[in-house]
Amino acid sequence: MITGDGRPRLRAGEVALRAFISGVIDAETQPARDEATKALDEFWFTVWIFEYTPASTERVDWSYLQKVRECDLLIWIVGSTTSEP
Repeated sequence: MITGDGRPRLRAGEVALRAFISGVIDAETQPARDEATKALDEFWFTVWIFEYTPASTERVDWSYLQKVRECDLLIWIVGSTTSEP
């Protein structure tokens, strides 16, 4: 079924595509992060942003890499600085 804006409607049994956005959060890169999130949302991606994830008992390297392995699209936002992997 096509929606009013011409895009197909997702059905309850379908799994949305998963996008992982990561990178240093600062004033330089925030606009890119906001635009990427907005654009992906328009295409029904479930967006996961590591830096916005609440604290967990899981090892940070394991949980981060698990989301990398599970995503359909990985976006690494880099400004004038970035962190070690």
